[in-house]
Amino acid sequence: MLHSNENILCMENKLELEEKFRKLAKKINISHKEMADAMEMTPQNLNRIFRANSIETKYLNKLCSKYKVPHAYFFSPTDSLVQDADVSRMQELETKVENLQRKLDTIRYILTSHDL
Repeated sequence: MLHSNENILCMENKLELEEKFRKLAKKINISHKEMADAMEMTPQNLNRIFRANSIETKYLNKLCSKYKVPHAYFFSPTDSLVQDADVSRMQELETKVENLQRKLDTIRYILTSHDL
């Protein structure tokens, strides 16, 4: 179970937060250091977060943004994280949406620059 406010995500069960991060790192194939770097902190600070079993959402946002991980990943029950395709499928869909957005932006630019 977790507790959350606008700034901090806290887990009730010891090691729950660390477990979610480790499973995510394995799924997206990144190291502990790469994960810490994505959140603009040292690996030692990431370990402190694991020991405290809570994280400021600004760090979570950085990680989710860099690796296109849905925030819902951290708010779902631990048991649901073992579904292999969830994170990679969500990343794939978000990439497609971003590509479509770029194409739409290009079309808008062409239309406005040619006053059609």
